[in-house]
Amino acid sequence: QRTFSLGGKKKHIVAVAIDGSLNCEKALDWYCDVIHHQEFFVVLLHCPELADVAKSGGMVFSPAVWHDMWQKEKGKIAALKLRYEKKLQDRQIDCKWLTLNTSGKPGEALVKASAEYKASLMVMGTRGQSTVQRTIMGSVSDYVVHHSKSPVLVYKNL
Repeated sequence: QRTFSLGGKKKHIVAVAIDGSLNCEKALDWYCDVIHHQEFFVVLLHCPELADVAKSGGMVFSPAVWHDMWQKEKGKIAALKLRYEKKLQDRQIDCKWLTLNTSGKPGEALVKASAEYKASLMVMGTRGQSTVQRTIMGSVSDYVVHHSKSPVLVYKNL
């Protein structure tokens, strides 16, 4: 597990997967309310969904359409980044935002980033998929739970 100094104090890294869903936001709120401590530094990890579309195959877009889609996605990412950084700033929690290159596999990207940062904990919400959706498409949280080298907290809104 990695620690680093921030303002002369050692901090443990907590990775939080951010996807813009309500469960993701509730997972972060729960982490902040119940677990967070001053000794922790939060790394917000975001996997853009447009990258998944690009890697899915079978879809071909003209360069102009692709450019327009990417510009809209960048705007969504910027708004999400601003929202979550402000949310943590309001709680006086130090954080860093990372937008990950997923190569169409967000679970792998999250596990890799968490390992590279030597996170002490990974926090994520569920997307609320049905059993059939998880069976066919797979579950990012399921992948992370089974492949992460650090503990994973998966928040499920009841």
